[in-house]
Amino acid sequence: MVALLALSSAWAFGERWPGIDFYQFWTAGRALREGRVTNVYTAQARAQLGEEGFQAALRTAGPEAAKKPTLELQVAQYRRQMETFSTPLLYGVFGAIATGDYARDKNRWQHLAVLLHALAILLAAAAFELPLAAALFALGAFGLWFEPFAVDLGNTNVNALLGLSLAGALLAHARGKHLAAGAILGLGIAFKPTLGLAPLPLLLALGFAREWKLTGRLLGGLAAGGLAGIVLGAWLGGGFGAWIHWAGELPKLLREGAAYEDNFALARWLSDHLGLALGPGLVALVLAPCALAAWRARTRAPDARACAAWLATGALFALLTPGLVWIHYYELAIPALLCLVSGANPLALGAAVLGALALSAQLPGQWFGLVGTKEQASLVLAGALLVFVALLARLSAPAARA
Repeated sequence: MVALLALSSAWAFGERWPGIDFYQFWTAGRALREGRVTNVYTAQARAQLGEEGFQAALRTAGPEAAKKPTLELQVAQYRRQMETFSTPLLYGVFGAIATGDYARDKNRWQHLAVLLHALAILLAAAAFELPLAAALFALGAFGLWFEPFAVDLGNTNVNALLGLSLAGALLAHARGKHLAAGAILGLGIAFKPTLGLAPLPLLLALGFAREWKLTGRLLGGLAAGGLAGIVLGAWLGGGFGAWIHWAGELPKLLREGAAYEDNFALARWLSDHLGLALGPGLVALVLAPCALAAWRARTRAPDARACAAWLATGALFALLTPGLVWIHYYELAIPALLCLVSGANPLALGAAVLGALALSAQLPGQWFGLVGTKEQASLVLAGALLVFVALLARLSAPAARA
């Protein structure tokens, strides 16, 4: 009943929001499919897409546009200048599924996101052998009160799909299908590289344990999945040259992203509160405790469940190291929370509960009067770091099983 209540509440939630992220995916994807632009990453194309989208929304809204603007018109006014930083695969997929009816396509994607979110939680729970009752309770626990999911649904982003890719890789690892796990994750990274650094902690653990065969399978799977995503993206999203154009935009995105006020990145928090600008050094700093945990556990090769636990930890690592992290990215921390719960250890369970509360942001933020983004970012990052450290402590025991 808790799970059904959470899913039914989420089902209609997104329909009230214009979908500021989906609009860009949908507009750029349709323009590529219809051949109206060949390179969506130029300043000229961004201005063209913004103006064409605004004019189309005006025509759709009709004579009542000024008095009763549609959701499409509202978001088109907001996105007069498009921000096209996503991969060719992402734009290609959205272009392929677009029908031309913005409201209908947006609502369908939001409904699909609810289903993908639920399926990702169930798969991650299965990977860590949680009972069905616990998995269903998790569906309720990570409903709309969990702000990363609510924001992802309201903005109509793609973290539910990325979460499914992560959960599929976790389940494949837990079943000993390491090549398949790498392929699933590699395809997800090609779609959107939010989890691009997630395999690093697992690769460290395998390297210290000298599990070269398993390492080769994982790397082979990642390469195969990534290559498949590149080819599919080239087919749907403007050719192989589109990938070169996208790669050229990444440095600009990283520079501009760090300045956003609603940035929940650890790098931004360190800059704002401690005056530290570590840059790429932050990756080494956060990777160091992973290396220590992997070295301490080197006498026992990671089994299938431990590989899944290392990857869930790696998802947190991927969220703690970039210069730009939106609040909805933390939907990808859910498997790490489920991993902690699966150990049936009171301390781990307590860390999971406190971590989930902190990561939910909005509700505990209201309790403690934390209303600004910087204050809530402190809360969210505290939760992410707590879960990260708790998982590493569990994985670092030489004879520990995940």
